[in-house]
Amino acid sequence: MPSPLKHHLPAVTVTTGEEQTLALGQALGRELRPGDVVALQGEPGSGKSVLARGIGQALGVREPITSPTFTMIHEYRGMIPFYHIDAYRISCPEESDGIGLQEYFDQGGIYGPGVVVVEWPEHVSGLLPPGTLHIRLIKGDPFQPEIRRIEVNAGD
Repeated sequence: MPSPLKHHLPAVTVTTGEEQTLALGQALGRELRPGDVVALQGEPGSGKSVLARGIGQALGVREPITSPTFTMIHEYRGMIPFYHIDAYRISCPEESDGIGLQEYFDQGGIYGPGVVVVEWPEHVSGLLPPGTLHIRLIKGDPFQPEIRRIEVNAGD
């Protein structure tokens, strides 16, 4: 059963650099439990992979956490398994079937039930389970490019 995150997270957070975005991911990761799904939405360079890296670090992943843009899924062993999915290249439901995406939401990957983080969730929105934590990252303006506005919608 997903964790009750909606009571622990502010609706909006502003970070002023990569270190703060990473720290926010670490704080979020400490609250997550097996079965939780986090959907990260934002344009390229908005900090999705940085936030995901912080989540993975908090879950006990010791190896480098990189964006799975070309492989689509990275699986990590930690205190809690961490599955990092990049859905950018998925253009139709049949493609998600081909990589077994639904299985990650239902029972986890090779390490068993864990936390699933999905970048570009709008490409697989019909597959996301109820209770998915939706996070939108918005880049600052050209005069403050390091600023990120991070909006959280904890779902139901």
